[in-house]
Amino acid sequence: MTNKANWKNYGDVNPLDHGGIWVMSDEEKNGSAFKGCYYVKKFIPETMEIIDAWVEITDDWIDKKAVQEFAGSQGEEGQEAEERYAIDCLEYYGYHELQGESTTYETIEEVQKELEKRGIVID
Repeated sequence: MTNKANWKNYGDVNPLDHGGIWVMSDEEKNGSAFKGCYYVKKFIPETMEIIDAWVEITDDWIDKKAVQEFAGSQGEEGQEAEERYAIDCLEYYGYHELQGESTTYETIEEVQKELEKRGIVID
C-alpha cells in the first residue's frame, strides 16, 4: 500500500478485505494552525462504508479520561500516541460527533477509487 498524501495506516495490512483506518495530521495538510487536529478515515468492509472524521484532540468537550479508559491507553505521548488517540476518539464518540460523515458504496472497486481520490492508494 502506498500513500500519495501523508496518511498513516493503523488498520489491517489488507484493508479492503478486513477493514482499514488511516490518520493524517491536519497540521501536515494545512499548516501549524491545526496542531493537534487529525483527519481519520475508516473503511468497514461488512457495510462497504467509508467513515470520515476530523478530530481536534485538545477540544474541551472530549472526555479524555473516558476515551483513554475505553481504549485501554495509558496516556502515552508523541505523534503516534496522538494519532492513536484520534482513532480512539472516533471509536468512542462516533463520526457524527466529530464533524464526520459516512458514505456507503456498492462495490469494492468504488471503495478503492474513492480512497485513491482521497490520497490512499492500496496496491
